[in-house]
Amino acid sequence: MKIALAHFRVGETDGVSLEMDKWAAVLEKMGHTVVFIAGSRGNTLRQTFIIDELYYKSKKNAGLSSAFYCNLGSYSEESLKKEILQTAETIEAKLIDIIKKQGIDMLVPNNIFSLGHDVAAAIGFMAAIKKTGVGVVCHHHDFWWEPSRPQYFKQTTRWGQKVMDNYFVPRIDNSHFRHCVINSLAQKEFSKRYGINSVVVPNVFDFSGPPWQKDDYNSTFRSDLGLLENEILILQATRVTNRKAIELAADVVALLNTRRYIDKLNDRNRRFVLAIVGLHEGIDGYVENLIRYIGSQEARVVINDKLVEHTRRIEDGRKIYSLWDAYVYADLITYPSIQEGWGNQFLESVFARVPIVLFEYDVYRADIGVKGFDVLSLGARYDFRENGLVCVDSKSVERVCDGIINLINNQEIARRMVQKNYELGSKYFSLEKLEEILYGLFNVEA
Repeated sequence: MKIALAHFRVGETDGVSLEMDKWAAVLEKMGHTVVFIAGSRGNTLRQTFIIDELYYKSKKNAGLSSAFYCNLGSYSEESLKKEILQTAETIEAKLIDIIKKQGIDMLVPNNIFSLGHDVAAAIGFMAAIKKTGVGVVCHHHDFWWEPSRPQYFKQTTRWGQKVMDNYFVPRIDNSHFRHCVINSLAQKEFSKRYGINSVVVPNVFDFSGPPWQKDDYNSTFRSDLGLLENEILILQATRVTNRKAIELAADVVALLNTRRYIDKLNDRNRRFVLAIVGLHEGIDGYVENLIRYIGSQEARVVINDKLVEHTRRIEDGRKIYSLWDAYVYADLITYPSIQEGWGNQFLESVFARVPIVLFEYDVYRADIGVKGFDVLSLGARYDFRENGLVCVDSKSVERVCDGIINLINNQEIARRMVQKNYELGSKYFSLEKLEEILYGLFNVEA
């Protein structure tokens, strides 16, 4: 079959883009032909058909979404409806053209019908699907009703409420229109809300691939990041968004650099630094709030969202590094998210054989931690500070810092920890496991 994986963006470091790459690789191994459809192509080398109206950071869509969910502003209900439907018709026409000209047999919309990010896209995709009869496997990574997405909870018009009911998620479940989610909690809630069956397809990783290594290209990563020779690198490689709760990582680093913990190091001349290298996509002033908080903590933190992207390249004479380059130089990984659909960075850290500092978000406890992974846990309970940032109890932070010092001082303990995690990852979350699931989902081999 010829299969088109569709999303608002591809070729970037967000979780959806990364999973699309893995799906594409496995589907091609199964004998299918795979292309992408997106609003932007990022750094992907795969054949990608661009529909400009799908662009993730479209200013037009941002304005329409604000009027749809928050405040009508200068729109009336009718004028908002008209503009959204006009945009949807454009998306529909372009998608139909791609499906027909490219001979697409199966369409895989990623988050198009679940997130609520782009109303016109959902309407346009559904119209194109109905008119072409193309087979559909919806890949729902994130849902509008999740607690971390309150911006999608209410609509400004009755028409908007009907759109949410009809398109997020479409109540269709048959052999030509199937649904998959990425964790067991979403599967249960999905069934409860919509009465529709879904298949759980967890995030996976290629554990059969060669290990990431230091080489001539990435040999300058630490210096380009601005690190000193004696600094221990703690890497936060996720996007910078509210639910990632990166302030918890800052709490850990701030405490580690106090005399209480420095004096416990075998080499007391060493210091800890937190590097935040992901895209800045927070809402409600999160990034600015985080930076202010880091300043107040006097934690040693480097923030650089221009240094690491999907793939290596030279741009204007300077190096852009891949995510994998960053992992090679990390001594520890922080993953303090309070809510995740699954957890790409967790698996990346497992593959890289780097110890992980982690907040035990719900999906981790339900689908991942039960496999027996060994992590430095910040616990499973959190609260909010007066400034809106997340906090956990001080004992949890102290316990993590004690664990970090133990690992830095005892490399054999660290080696056994990461090797155990690697073996569990390759057993439960490999591309081979994904292939088993996709055979069932797509039903027919090429």
